[in-house]
Amino acid sequence: MKITTALVSAVFIGGTLAGCGGGGAYCDSLKEANSDFKTLDDGDFGQMDKAFDRMQSLADEAPPEIDKEWKILDGAIADMRKALDNAGISFADLGKIQTGEMPEGFDESKMTALAAEMQKVGSQEFQDASTTIEKHAKSECKVDLGGTA
Repeated sequence: MKITTALVSAVFIGGTLAGCGGGGAYCDSLKEANSDFKTLDDGDFGQMDKAFDRMQSLADEAPPEIDKEWKILDGAIADMRKALDNAGISFADLGKIQTGEMPEGFDESKMTALAAEMQKVGSQEFQDASTTIEKHAKSECKVDLGGTA
């Protein structure tokens, strides 16, 4: 599976966020996150850190009914970032690697650990959490995260 596809589908945000009706600060934050999440759909690896920062902030703001699901996503993102750091690469480097351009000092042996973290993001637990968050966003915040919920 291509890295872009794995990240975008695993992270679940593929479309444009719609308007947000009610739901307080959390819903307002979902609406404001539109441009950050759009970078994931566009495959803009250089902006993924910003989008993932936004997701981690949303995890902190999540209402109790979806707090567990946001913790699952947040944990996977944190683990992936740690694996990237350990591999000595950035999200921007992932885009280069996908096109066959290896970053300076790239150590291919460290990709094994990164691949393991990427698999977590594609796990059933992660996908289920993503679906629950999408459904909640749509029903409670009137925000369409672009999934199939």
